[in-house]
Amino acid sequence: MTDLQQRLAEEFQQLVHAEADVEGASSILRVEVPSEGAVWRHAAGGISIGGHPAAPTSPFRIASITKTFTAAVVAQLAHEGRLGFDDLVAQHLPADHLDLLPRLHVFEGRSFGEAMTIRQLLTHSSGLFDYAMSE
Repeated sequence: MTDLQQRLAEEFQQLVHAEADVEGASSILRVEVPSEGAVWRHAAGGISIGGHPAAPTSPFRIASITKTFTAAVVAQLAHEGRLGFDDLVAQHLPADHLDLLPRLHVFEGRSFGEAMTIRQLLTHSSGLFDYAMSE
């Protein structure tokens, strides 16, 4: 490893540990520079708070980062005229999944699943429960 690569590795390692220090979160960073033949991998923190230590090969839920990619793809599909933001979700589900809608979002005994639009899903205004944050 060259001196520059070593300095960068140390700086990256500090960043990973600083991120892991935030409420005990785990942090993984993998940097590859093919032209230089350098590969640096490091993990810090735990898989869960107080859990097993993280490793560069540990699986992680990517959670909220998917929102950006999903919104970009949906916007592209809307631009191409393949769907509309105000389309009902049901219009774009396969027939064998339509039975999910009546029970997807039920509030005070009333189903709202069949009335959800793509826009509501993208803007988090559909009323769906946040299962990732529940205990």
